[in-house]
Amino acid sequence: MKYRKANIDDIDKLVELRKKQLVDEGIEPNIDIGRELYAFFKNKLSEGTLIQWLVEDNEETIACGAVIFYEFPPCYTNKTGKKAYITNMYTNENYRG
Repeated sequence: MKYRKANIDDIDKLVELRKKQLVDEGIEPNIDIGRELYAFFKNKLSEGTLIQWLVEDNEETIACGAVIFYEFPPCYTNKTGKKAYITNMYTNENYRG
């Protein structure tokens, strides 16, 4: 297996993985969100506010995970206001333990 950071060239792959994740979580795909997902990944990867990791096995993408960085107004417990959120954790069902 190979682990690597996703880049702009992986956006179509990221869109499909996200759709699979949502369906596996029980969410009905009753609308098309492909365009919105594409724009999201393009913007966040370009801004550097999303780091998405991919796991590949024999050229097939089998898992992913991401960290999104965002900011709130600074406060006494977080002087910079910077925060991170772990998201898009997905593993192909054939690779789940």
